[in-house]
Amino acid sequence: MTVLSSSRTRVRGASETSVAAMLVAIGIGVPLGIAAAKRQGSVFDNFATVASLIGISVPIFFLGLLQLSGGGEVG
Repeated sequence: MTVLSSSRTRVRGASETSVAAMLVAIGIGVPLGIAAAKRQGSVFDNFATVASLIGISVPIFFLGLLQLSGGGEVG
């Protein structure tokens, strides 16, 4: 196996994962943001804001560890 073919395999997998993650984030974030905007100042708005901040603040390496402990496949 050459370096080029190995790199292509890895880039393809990373690209698929990135696109899937972006679609999930948009699919959850946009409706949640619209619903929170319609209910400004409510408990739901506060919950959505806190959940968004926690999601952004969690380091990526911690999410990776959670995936590994949950049986995520690596490599």
